[in-house]
Amino acid sequence: MGKIHGSLARAGKVKNQTPKVAKQEKPKQPRGRALKRLKYTRRFLSKTVKPGEKVHMNKQPPGKAGEARKSAVVIDSESRAGTEGSSGLSNGSTIGLIIEGDQATIHGSLARAGKVKNQTPKVAKQEKPKQPRGRALKRLKYTRRFLSKTVKPGEKVHMNKQPPGKAG
Repeated sequence: MGKIHGSLARAGKVKNQTPKVAKQEKPKQPRGRALKRLKYTRRFLSKTVKPGEKVHMNKQPPGKAGEARKSAVVIDSESRAGTEGSSGLSNGSTIGLIIEGDQATIHGSLARAGKVKNQTPKVAKQEKPKQPRGRALKRLKYTRRFLSKTVKPGEKVHMNKQPPGKAG
């Protein structure tokens, strides 16, 4: 007997066919800027590592031209003097990333939001006066072109000055 396809198979009308399983609802995934920010945070800002373990984000050897070296170290809190609460670190501590070198530049909203050290926040636009339109704009252009210009000796002021050869 051949395979049964489609709704009959799923509805259990035919022996040995499993019913269709309802889709599980997935949590809403971030998109666009939020997704980029999430990826950046996961990749660079927080890493969970074991005590004493050193993490290198770049796979290239240190000191390669044009590349900044990024590394992080977690110190075992038990090896230090004092209790766990005083050091602030525990097994599998989550720490920030240490960036060495001046080539590592952070672009976009994360840099402006102050998420990364030494990045300046975005400056709000200053209010500008309203640009003149229509008759007022024509008047302003005329004033700039002809009235406020300093005329050199021997030079004429022309209202409709055309380049040579264009007069028709």
